[in-house]
Amino acid sequence: MRLRSPLIAAAAAAVMLAGSPVMKAAADTSYQSIQLTDLTLQEAVEKTLGSNIDLAILRLDLDSEEARLQLARFASKSINAKLEMTLDRALSKYESLAKAEKEKELKRYSVEAQEKKLKLDTARAFYEVLYTQENLELKMRQFAQSENEEGKKAIADAEDNFQKALSRLNEWMGESDDVQWKLNESHFLPSNELPALELAIEKAWQQRPEILKKQAELKAFEVRANIIYLYSSLETYRGQIAKNDVKKAGLELIKLQEAAKKDVTANYGKLESALAKQAEMSLALQAAEEADQKASEEYQKGRMTLAERRQAEESWYKAKADYLAAVYACNLAFAAYEFSIGE
Repeated sequence: MRLRSPLIAAAAAAVMLAGSPVMKAAADTSYQSIQLTDLTLQEAVEKTLGSNIDLAILRLDLDSEEARLQLARFASKSINAKLEMTLDRALSKYESLAKAEKEKELKRYSVEAQEKKLKLDTARAFYEVLYTQENLELKMRQFAQSENEEGKKAIADAEDNFQKALSRLNEWMGESDDVQWKLNESHFLPSNELPALELAIEKAWQQRPEILKKQAELKAFEVRANIIYLYSSLETYRGQIAKNDVKKAGLELIKLQEAAKKDVTANYGKLESALAKQAEMSLALQAAEEADQKASEEYQKGRMTLAERRQAEESWYKAKADYLAAVYACNLAFAAYEFSIGE
């Protein structure tokens, strides 16, 4: 069988010598001799942010809004506050500036929202490559000595999944489809402690772009209402509309905060479950490794049949596969949790 990835093909020879799990330490170093560019998650995110056209357009819009804000400030200064101020003159001086500030803030938070969504998508793609690569290595080790179709298909499927994941990551980063990387990323460990749920919700209220956008809109409506109050009356038609706009924006803000609370709570719970599962699979893998080592010793002493020895090996492979899947799920859950709190 021909391995399509140069990275995997170069490592295959070393893996073939490590058919038994007790030889896994040697196989784990099989990539060290291959010269590839290191890639961390942060570097992958930076590549994505630097190559995304939609984000570049939003950043240009933000730059234009900042220029418009400066024009509004200049125009506001040209209206002499010492002159008799009518309501219309006050609205022209103060509300126009408030609107320009609001539009700039809305555009800024649109840029941040796009950046955070791209970060999430890139993280998902990055962790998928990391998982499928490790899973492929495991399958090559497991079926290194196998000549049956089942083993060949398992390796072929694993390699296909890896190539597809790598292609998706390269697409997000704006890189060529066939570029290979050496992914460097520490797995999220069960020992990492999560903050209290209440603190996570509070952070989301302070960081989520849709909440910050609504706060900017509310501030602009409050400015208009205050101007009408100072230079006319809130009991006028314009005053009544201004008060309603403030109340409506306030209620919409509450709705967004409640939605954010539900989202954070759900993702927090999923991450807790994923951490617990990873810890469980880590203990199971440790037990399987110990059992495999003991079985190897017993087999060498003639105290165990070949079938029993292979059963211990298969148990290790299953435990390892389950652990890799748990780590992958945990990484995805952590990425989703970070996104839900606005990071």
